[in-house]
Amino acid sequence: MASRHCPYCGIEYFVSSQLQRSDTLTFNANRVEIIYYTWSICPKCNKASFTLAGKHFDSPVYFSYPPASAMFLPDYIPAAIRQDYLEAVKIAGLSPKASATLARRCLQGMIHDFWNIKEKNLNAEITALKTHIPRIQWEAIDAVRKIGNIGAHMEKDVELMVDVDPGEAEKLLKVIELLFKNWYIAEHENQQLYAEIAQIAEDKENERKSGAVDSNGQ
Repeated sequence: MASRHCPYCGIEYFVSSQLQRSDTLTFNANRVEIIYYTWSICPKCNKASFTLAGKHFDSPVYFSYPPASAMFLPDYIPAAIRQDYLEAVKIAGLSPKASATLARRCLQGMIHDFWNIKEKNLNAEITALKTHIPRIQWEAIDAVRKIGNIGAHMEKDVELMVDVDPGEAEKLLKVIELLFKNWYIAEHENQQLYAEIAQIAEDKENERKSGAVDSNGQ
């Protein structure tokens, strides 16, 4: 099962059967290779979303409807991080390499802000983070750094070209979204719950004291 965010109403839902297939189409004698296309229908608002990725000769082709389906981010996540994420989503189809670079930048901002880890570079910061999070999460974070480096740094051999395709850029963004949920949103919800429980306990104690005073006064 795959997790998806509805671009219309914002809920997250799971899809057990998702159309995904490859094909080759020809328009005006131009060969267009469709690598994959997917669609799903939101169970809440009943609206469909569609994604297509492919190639026209050597140029990548990407289309989604609606055009961008960014995760809703609450205000307690810093504005600069939210902005990097939204830009990465918007250009994932047009420039996957640039989107990967922004995902890398977004990740570094999250490590600075949420974990208060600031080292000489992102590699050192991710190394410092290793003891604080599960291994599988750390490995995914380090992978975001490595893939983002493709767009952030020129290869020593300038003739060497390493590309990031739209599907890969989308997977990087899913990792970033998962970190938003596991770090910021989970922490915020935990704090809210702890505060509510503490308030309930305080209210009950006040009720008990008030009841004891009334009983003694009768």
